[in-house]
Amino acid sequence: MIRIHVLFRALIGCLVWVSVSSVVLAVEVKDLYQASVPVADRTVKARSTAVSNGFLDVLVKVSGSSLIAQQDVIREARSNAERFVVQFGYETREMPAAEEGARPVERTYLNVKYDVAAINQYLRRNGYPIWSSNRPSLTLWLAYDNGRGRKLVGGSAQQNLQALAMVHASRRGLPITFPKYDTRDLSRVSSGDVWGLFTDPVIAASERYQSNAVALVKMNNSGGIVNLNSVVVIDGQEQWWEHSSASLDEAVSDLVDQLADRVGGYYAVVSSQDLGQQVLLDVSGVRNLDDFAGLGEYLNGLIAVRYSFPETVQGAQVRYLVTLENNMQTLVQSFRLDNKLIPVEAPKPVKLSSGESRPLTTSASAMGAATVDESAATADPERITPSASDQGAVEPGVPTVPAPEPTLPVIYYQWQG
Repeated sequence: MIRIHVLFRALIGCLVWVSVSSVVLAVEVKDLYQASVPVADRTVKARSTAVSNGFLDVLVKVSGSSLIAQQDVIREARSNAERFVVQFGYETREMPAAEEGARPVERTYLNVKYDVAAINQYLRRNGYPIWSSNRPSLTLWLAYDNGRGRKLVGGSAQQNLQALAMVHASRRGLPITFPKYDTRDLSRVSSGDVWGLFTDPVIAASERYQSNAVALVKMNNSGGIVNLNSVVVIDGQEQWWEHSSASLDEAVSDLVDQLADRVGGYYAVVSSQDLGQQVLLDVSGVRNLDDFAGLGEYLNGLIAVRYSFPETVQGAQVRYLVTLENNMQTLVQSFRLDNKLIPVEAPKPVKLSSGESRPLTTSASAMGAATVDESAATADPERITPSASDQGAVEPGVPTVPAPEPTLPVIYYQWQG
């Protein structure tokens, strides 16, 4: 076994991170810290208002929650939003109309880029969540009735409505995919399934899109009011709601906000003000310097991770001491979403010559972790597995020996790169 600081002295000069392509379910969302805000003109007053509105848009997009707009501390920060600005510029472009056949509207926008570190620091300091740029994809099955018949939105149908939904999805940083509604989809899902919000056949048909979440929406536009009934399924958990909007444009905007709030609420991480939970992460499949560098880069880039420190290396296996921003669940969600670390079973105990079994042990760092007994890990790789000492009966009059301090939980994964 090699202590990792010894390995660093030998290799630090030649470690170069090389990205390794892999198939992942999540989508890397760009421009999370940028906003594009419509302006009536290019005056200083209009720009100041747009910078304030864009600042709020970015906070909502990065936190994954539109509810923060109602907080007093956010209102105060908006009055001084210019201090977060890095760059701005103007652009004229078309905004798609919701109804088929309607002409797009040309508008002038102020594009603003905000400081990434300052935004993240502000959210953490005020106890708001941060949703990483590696985000779950969502397949949206939408049935729309405008009084002239029921239509499925996707493929080549209702492209204006699709384009408008994509604009609002970009505003919230939510990757959305509409079904193709080709022969493969239509052989498994009918318009009645979507309109009736029957989740089972739709979820089965969504497997081809490799999405992390699936939404079914029934949108009925009649009498000037747009009524929506919706359900989103995230990790097998269903969330149902209904709401009404005064126009089709507003209905699409409200729908995307609801979806983003619910998906963001599941995946975004609220940082703890105290020292976060610590866990020992055993990673196998680290076969070369590229794997080692890529794994370290990946762990340090996770919003769920505050610090990660490689403790020991044994062959192709590396043990990290990981300090979390929040709790174990957020870390496991990140791993499951990215698909770069795959859960595996804990190592089996080593057979001694006497026939007895002894678990593999690895020394932990001087950062507070005691010796870790890996045999305490269960076959469930995502379960927290602290080791335990045998608790025997104590005879009367015999001094009680204090039990050893509990060790850190250990989880086992394999690096996929």
